Amino acid sequence: MNSPPSSSSSALTHTSSSSNTDTPPSPSAAVCRALLLIQSDDLSMKIEAAKEIRRLTKTSQRCRRQLADAVKPLVCMLRVGDDDSVELNESALLALLNLAVKDE
Repeated sequence: MNSPPSSSSSALTHTSSSSNTDTPPSPSAAVCRALLLIQSDDLSMKIEAAKEIRRLTKTSQRCRRQLADAVKPLVCMLRVGDDDSVELNESALLALLNLAVKDE
């Protein structure tokens, strides 16, 4: 009878020690999140995604390849943006520029 509680408590201990909320998400998780956000209907979410795409693609060729599907939504952001949406246009443009770096 004592073995089930001890095995579940050891499993909980193992899980809690292996997960750390202070660590940043892995590039793959961040890429997936950015791809989901960039397809959102909410403009503030799109801006957040564009900024994240820019950050991820700044130095990583691998992230640039993984985020290739973000090009179309980013271009749409530029088309939708007007003079009042400077942040929208800037975020999309800078993300596109980083995606284009060293693109063969």
